[in-house]
Amino acid sequence: MDLTAHQLYKQLYSEIAEEGNPSLQTVLQRNRATKRAAKKYKVFYDPKFQREYGSWTLKQKRKFILSVLAGRNWGTIAVADIRLCLEYAKEENCKDSIKYYQDLLQAGYVYLSLDGQHRTKCVQEFFEGKFTISGDVKDAEGGIHHLKNKAYKNLPSALKALLQNRRFLIEKADDILYWELPEIFKDLNGGEELNDQEKRQASHGVVAELVKKVCLSNAKLLGIQGLLFSKKEYTRAKDGETIAKLFMDLVRSYNPTSGKAFPVDPSLRTKQIDDWYSLGDELQVSCINDPNSPYDASELIRAEHIINNTLGFLSHLNEHYSLEKVYMPQLWNAIWTFEEIYDSGCNLGTAHYIDLWDYINDIERDVVDASEKDYAATRNYFRSVGNMTDYDATKTTHFYHGKGGLMHQSADRLIRKNTFKEALLDDLEKFRFPALHPLLVSNGRPVPSAPAFPTPESSTA
Repeated sequence: MDLTAHQLYKQLYSEIAEEGNPSLQTVLQRNRATKRAAKKYKVFYDPKFQREYGSWTLKQKRKFILSVLAGRNWGTIAVADIRLCLEYAKEENCKDSIKYYQDLLQAGYVYLSLDGQHRTKCVQEFFEGKFTISGDVKDAEGGIHHLKNKAYKNLPSALKALLQNRRFLIEKADDILYWELPEIFKDLNGGEELNDQEKRQASHGVVAELVKKVCLSNAKLLGIQGLLFSKKEYTRAKDGETIAKLFMDLVRSYNPTSGKAFPVDPSLRTKQIDDWYSLGDELQVSCINDPNSPYDASELIRAEHIINNTLGFLSHLNEHYSLEKVYMPQLWNAIWTFEEIYDSGCNLGTAHYIDLWDYINDIERDVVDASEKDYAATRNYFRSVGNMTDYDATKTTHFYHGKGGLMHQSADRLIRKNTFKEALLDDLEKFRFPALHPLLVSNGRPVPSAPAFPTPESSTA
């Protein structure tokens, strides 16, 4: 079928709530009144395989609207008809697909977006006055209009009519099963090429689903512009790649009976992340507890808890203390601290969170300071004995403070992890953070006694 731009907006994308499309899980958890309101959402954008909306810049949006007015070709917009796909899923007796499409229908959706999200939402935003355009535009009668920062409502009537009547070709699919959706999305994606993490997220593998689950659960924190990621990084799945790396670092073992091996403390380069995602593909692993899975379910669950606890910690801090920026070394230090907290069974309440954040950063500063001094002393020694070869060969990347940007390298990350954890435990022995003393017990270290306060007699003696 084909629709005019105005029909596209009214029939498919009208009345979209200001908050944007919620996840399916969020929609289904709403109360009855909210569910009735959710029926206004006619098109569902599945965050499990769709690129996060927002990767188009304002310049790209303006350019697209001008191209629509100029009558250029914009390609086909592809959607899946949820009701017809459900009927097909029942014919094929595909239980996952039946449940998926039934849940979408129950939530009030009619179509599932496959390709064209940015084009259609761009039209929607322009109709709603969310951005303006500038340029010379010809109307249907050949008249030239010189536009400067014109919103839709301020366009000449001839251009409004022209835009409303531009036609979009809508391709409706009616025979797609749930497991086919990611591959179809990748095949149809004709805009900006998918990056490595977007390709990984468009899969249904065990760890792909787990990483997406963690990202969706913590979307409010991860999506705060500039806190952990820039807007562009977030819309291009940098959050998913980071969460995947945290999982890979935290997992301590894999299922030895599966016949598939994967290193512990691996490199976090592109190939290794791809290999980690695809580890269970050949074995057709269907769930985290599949006995044939090369992944150790208990290790994945442990890592998931540690990551969620860490992100919950940062979310609490941001909500109550307005964090300005969390740098990647700080995130890693927080992850390693919460790994120790989780493994020790320590129950740390939120009342300690701000003190813990200061404590983590104090330890980092102390270790960095000591590392910088070691670096300077090493170079000064080589220079003092006239060994300029070793003097020149001594690099900051050989020391803790120079390894913050080398987390993708297994050996360098392991050095930072072990050095930070060792400093954390050493500091705890000084009785600076009693609430974390269970970490000492779990690591076989003695718990210090409270420091004795001097008596008046001893202080005057």
